[in-house]
This record gives sequence, structure tokens and C-alpha cells, in this order.
Amino acid sequence: MVTWPRCGAKPSQLRLGLVWAALVLLFGGGRYTVWAGLYYSGERYASLPAQWSGFLTDWRMLRNLAQPSQALVGGTPLVSERRRQYERHAERLEKLRSERKLTAEEAADLGAIYLRLGEPQRALSVLRGAYQEHAQHFALVANLATAWQRVGSLEQAVIFLEQAVQLAPAAWQRYEQYHLRLVRERLQQRSGQLQWDDLFGVRYEPADGSYPPTGAVAGQWRRKLPEDALAIVQQLLLWLPDDAALVWQLAELAVLYGELNVANQLFDLLVTAWGFGSPTVRAHRQAVRQALAKADPGSPHTGHKPVVFRSRRPLLPERADLDSLPPVSETGVNSLHWDWLLDTQLDEKFRPTFPPQLLRLEGKLVMITGFMQPLTEELEHAAFMLLEYPVGCWYCEMPPPNGIVFVELADDKTVPWQPGLVKIIGRLRLNDKDPEDFLFHIRQARVGQPD
Repeated sequence: MVTWPRCGAKPSQLRLGLVWAALVLLFGGGRYTVWAGLYYSGERYASLPAQWSGFLTDWRMLRNLAQPSQALVGGTPLVSERRRQYERHAERLEKLRSERKLTAEEAADLGAIYLRLGEPQRALSVLRGAYQEHAQHFALVANLATAWQRVGSLEQAVIFLEQAVQLAPAAWQRYEQYHLRLVRERLQQRSGQLQWDDLFGVRYEPADGSYPPTGAVAGQWRRKLPEDALAIVQQLLLWLPDDAALVWQLAELAVLYGELNVANQLFDLLVTAWGFGSPTVRAHRQAVRQALAKADPGSPHTGHKPVVFRSRRPLLPERADLDSLPPVSETGVNSLHWDWLLDTQLDEKFRPTFPPQLLRLEGKLVMITGFMQPLTEELEHAAFMLLEYPVGCWYCEMPPPNGIVFVELADDKTVPWQPGLVKIIGRLRLNDKDPEDFLFHIRQARVGQPD
């Protein structure tokens, strides 16, 4: 019997959550590169809004990037491989910076990386210096505005956001305008409290006090919103992934679109993980939990107009050119990338379509790094889940089905839970038969430390 840990969630709730996460992977849309708000050439964006599950996955990744490399749990560094990639790029740009002046694009990238890594003062230093020579470079100006916002100087952020709006390409100007509106709104608020940002002139609370709004009432409030409201809030959160007030805004949009599971996760994150005590947030969280208890989990959109999603995930993975990939080794160890796992698609019957780069590794020895998520509360584990990023609350931040690898150790061996990044080497098996089982298995596995 598997015991699901964390938060007191029941196995049936978690299974339903996984099914729900699979369902919202079904839709897709166009893709393009976003150059606005926080520009980094290493991040390519799809059309927004993205499906809830895919958005939450990528948003969680961006939040975890700010986890300092020196942070320790039990003496073990708690840092993802993705953060290491950002750090390596920053090191390369800093080396160039010591040899010559950075171009505007390079300076914008370096500033963006420091913002992602949770170092806004370093970002500000880089971007202010480059601005003296590249005052009309859009990405640099947009990043500088975000850097001022992150250090708490909203007046300076407004100045540069106004310039960014003027410099923005037409496709991104609207996002910049709402970023500017957000910061202007914050200037009028009292500091030190979680407050509502009146981005759209809608508070999502019917006059009679009923909550959550459903049916015609929810439709009435949705009609007051701009059609791209969800896309706007998603984009703002991708630029500012640790912004609690934007999380609140996204939770209310999830309620309006009948996605109470999503809203519950977001409210739980605010109240349980982040410890915000806003009476409104707590009251809405309780109302959503009560509504979920009465709802039919198979009908998430009952009485609601579903969202028209334009992409599965907001951040586009690097598309692997099979001709450029190293040949698969039949006897050696092959690298397995999380982007390939997350590119797996599920149809309405939960049947997966694996990308070619995964199919070529079926049955081969693979190596992947990630974070252990125990299946039981035992001290030693013969099997566990592997995640790309650590999860503080399993029920609040549960990954989608294609973001979990089931790892089984070789023979009868066990390993203690390790809080930091681990390296797994074993034989990959893909599951396209049993919708109740994990999509990805690594068997006969060994656990080690990353190189």
C-alpha cells in the first residue's frame, strides 16, 4: 500500500489531482518568443494563456531558480540543475564583461539572469551601466524597470516602464502596459500588507456576498474582464514568479473559470506555504475547499465557459534535432532531459504520445538529475518519485503526470531520502498501456551525487 506524504491529502484526492492535471494537457496552440517584462534569450515563450498544469509547472521552475545555491538542507546543497545552467551562463557573460563591454543584448541577458537568480541588486548594477549607452534598447529598458521594482523602488520602475511601453514591439505593448498599471497600483497601496491589485476593475465578488460565483453570476463577472485577462496575469507571474498578490489574482481567475482545483492549490500556497493572513484570501480559500467537497470532480467546467488555451506550457523546451543528438549508446549511459519528459502529450483517454527523443531511449541506460519525493514515510526507500524541482507541499504543488519519474532501485537495495539534487542512473521504461501507472519508470537504478 502506497502512503502519499505531505499536507494530509488522501490518496484518492491525489489520484484525482493527477487525472485533472492530465486532462488539462490536452490542448495546444501557437508559439512565439516574448521579449518583454523580463527578457532573457534563453527563455522562449509560447502563446498565452497556457494550460493550467503546464503553466504551474513552468512557474514553479522559475520560482525555484531563486533558491540560493548555498542553501543547505542537512548539509546538502538544495539547487536545481536549471539554476546551475543559469549560473553557468552568468559566469560566461561575466567573463566576457571582464574582457570587453557587453552588447545591449548580452547586458539584458545578464541582468535578466540575476533577476531570475534572486539577485536584483546585481541585475540593477549591470543594467544601469549598460543603459548609459543603450537607452533605446527595449529588452534592456524592460529588464531595468523590473530590477527597480524588485529592489522596491516603484517610482523608478514606473519611469522605465513608461519608456518600455514606448519602445515595446506592438505584440508586447499590452503586456508592458499592464505591468505599468500594476506598479502604479502598488504605489497607491499601503506597504507590508497583501492587497488586491485592481488590474481589471473587477473584484470577483458578487454583491450578495456569495462565493465562489457560479453559473450566470460567474459569467457576468467574466464579461467584465478583457478577453486576455488570464494571459496578462500569467505573463506578469512569469516575470514576477514570487509575487503573492499576482498569485491571488490568478486564483480568482481560476475560480471564475470553474477550475477550483487550481484555485485551491494557489490559495493553499498563499495561506499554508507562504503564511499570508489576509482575511479575504483565507475566506475565499475556505469557500473553495467547501465547494470542492460538493463538486463532481469529473465536471470541472460545469456552469462555466472553458478557457481557450493557446499552448500547453508557457516556456518552450529546446526542440531536440534528432540529427544533432549524440548517438544512443547500447551499453553506455545516455542523458535524459526533463524537457523531453514534459513534451509527452496525453489524449482524452490518457494515452501518451512520447516524443522521438524519448522513444529512442526506451530500454536503454539513462542518467537524469532531480529531487526525491518519497512514496512512504519510511526512512529507507527501495522506490520513490523523482521530480525536476523540490516540492514543499505535495498537494499544493503537485507536478503533472509527465513531470514525475518512478524510480526503482536495483535488487533489494534501499536509500535514505536525500533533500538535495541527486543523480539517477538506470534503465528507462515508458508506459503507454496502464493509465493508472506512472508514465516513466527507471528500473535497476543507482542513486549518486551530481557531477
